[in-house]
Amino acid sequence: MKFLILGHGRHGKDTVAEYLRDTHRVTFVSSSLFLADLVVRPALIEHGLVYDSLEACYEDRVNHRELWRDIIAEYNGDDPARLAQAVLAVSDCYVGMRTDREYLAARPLFDVVFWVDASARGMPNDPSMTIPFRSDEMVLIDNNGPLAETHAQMDMWMRSVGWVTTRNL
Repeated sequence: MKFLILGHGRHGKDTVAEYLRDTHRVTFVSSSLFLADLVVRPALIEHGLVYDSLEACYEDRVNHRELWRDIIAEYNGDDPARLAQAVLAVSDCYVGMRTDREYLAARPLFDVVFWVDASARGMPNDPSMTIPFRSDEMVLIDNNGPLAETHAQMDMWMRSVGWVTTRNL
């Protein structure tokens, strides 16, 4: 099975992915980290953003989300599913897609799409995110309460898709 984890910046996408990895053995790749060294960091230099390390570059992405989105869109070029295909070649799960163009092209590649929401905790919507929540094809993960509740939601959904029964720890 292939999973996609979406949501606005700082709403908990990586936290959900890490839980899936640690509890359900789902491999994942953050789209930003996947392209950071080979594509994004060199492009950022062209914009006057120079970092001492890849880690520093990746950590600062929160301050340049729209620029990162645009660089990744340029990488995808005429094939908006290019990055998704590359990520899924090495991973069960893609974390952090940003544009609706990419989503619409790549949607058939995924068995389950999770949307992580933490807006009730005061987390703002991210203007770099152009994918709308689609209740008819996305699973809403409410990340507004205690982390244990988010984990319980993930466990329930993983059981419902048969992952837990086929990938027991």
